[in-house]
Amino acid sequence: MVNNWINNLQHLLFPGFCLVCGEKAAGGRDLCLRCAAGLAFNQNPCRNCALPLPETSQPGSCCGECQTHQRLYDKVTAPYLYAGEIRHLH
Repeated sequence: MVNNWINNLQHLLFPGFCLVCGEKAAGGRDLCLRCAAGLAFNQNPCRNCALPLPETSQPGSCCGECQTHQRLYDKVTAPYLYAGEIRHLH
């Protein structure tokens, strides 16, 4: 309860700014609504390397590279594609 009050006061006194365009951020995030809407979700990633698979692939399947070569890691998670607004975040 007290923590929520402190967070609300902090956002009111020190509003965040969008990391992409510099406008006022929304909802306690580091992005404005326009830039957040421009993020491209990785809809159907490879279950091992997270590269985007064609829409016709079954969800949770592997790409051809992961099927033929053993990776040095177990799993990669990439919720967004490196496209659109996210390319401006370094």
